[in-house]
Amino acid sequence: MKDIKVKLVALGQGGWALNLAMLAGNYFGLKHYGAVLGAIHLIFFAGEAVGPMMIGFAYDLTGSYHLILIVLVGLCLACVPLIAIVRKPKIVSNGSFYISQ
Repeated sequence: MKDIKVKLVALGQGGWALNLAMLAGNYFGLKHYGAVLGAIHLIFFAGEAVGPMMIGFAYDLTGSYHLILIVLVGLCLACVPLIAIVRKPKIVSNGSFYISQ
């Protein structure tokens, strides 16, 4: 059973980089690909730097990981509707992009 869990976690963690790069290219085009992907990675790695400290701080305050994990699950579930309503930006003739209302 443990082997299955490890394989599922590894598959999930390994797939995000390829999907993220593909989605950035498909959604925003290749003209600004480096800038868009760089901005996404900046936000992602800032979260990776701050997240463990926040979880540790919550553990120090409560003596348990239970509350912070419930909060993180809630944040993930709150993102589901956002993912569902994302639309592809329009590419204008000069290769730039804008997000229409």
